[in-house]
Amino acid sequence: MIEELDSIDVPSVFICPISLEPMQDPVTLCTGQIYERSNILKWLSLGHFTCPTTMPELWDNSITPNKTLFHLTHSWFSQKYLAMKKRSEDVQGRALELLETLKKVKDQARVQALRSLDRSSPPMIRRRKQWLKKVNS
Repeated sequence: MIEELDSIDVPSVFICPISLEPMQDPVTLCTGQIYERSNILKWLSLGHFTCPTTMPELWDNSITPNKTLFHLTHSWFSQKYLAMKKRSEDVQGRALELLETLKKVKDQARVQALRSLDRSSPPMIRRRKQWLKKVNS
């Protein structure tokens, strides 16, 4: 299911402009741009004192957690995950139904094959089978 999450079209507002990956811990710079915390901290630790997106010099190097975007991202991914989980459960349930149907069809085919074999067997074998049925009853 995790692979399926990768193939979803994630809203661009959830994507970090540095890594191009969905943000898990979004923070806002003094320029108003939003980044994944680990990515912007790495940018700053490399000695960059500019905003990676807009490039003006940062007048304040503090970062502010963006709780609103965090909650929106978490909610959106949770909904997508639950929808995929339900779809997966539906597929599993359908697969079980199909297996049961196949078993029934297979059993019916086996019975029909035995009946046709019984009809095509020589009379002596048929009488022996009838005799065995009487003896076993």
